[in-house]
Amino acid sequence: ESAVTGWKYADAVNDTDSLDLKVVPKNVRVYEISGPMFFGAADKILDISFKDYTKCLILRMRAVPSVDATAMNSLEELYKKCEKKGIRLILSHVNPQPMSVMKKSGFYKRVGKENFCEHIDQALSIAEVMM
Repeated sequence: ESAVTGWKYADAVNDTDSLDLKVVPKNVRVYEISGPMFFGAADKILDISFKDYTKCLILRMRAVPSVDATAMNSLEELYKKCEKKGIRLILSHVNPQPMSVMKKSGFYKRVGKENFCEHIDQALSIAEVMM
């Protein structure tokens, strides 16, 4: 089952990278995406919400093994929404298959290499510097 969850709901048990151990600035939103992102599941990306004061959105994708064209369309929509609102989109821990699709579709280039991080700590420190 694929899911998109705001980080405050992340399961902290046995997860050394859980939100309970991280400081997330108020104007940064972190969403954890898990499971393969195909047609039905891809719509969940569009449920991601912002506050008026959101300056940065981090998508943590370590648990996403694969994406399809529908998921890429949803990510493009999300990116456009972020651009319109002046929100920086950062993607953390993108696995090989999704990364390959993102590069082929041109999404990687549009979002910018500097907005792809290997680890959530890196993404959070970029977000903090922006504040």
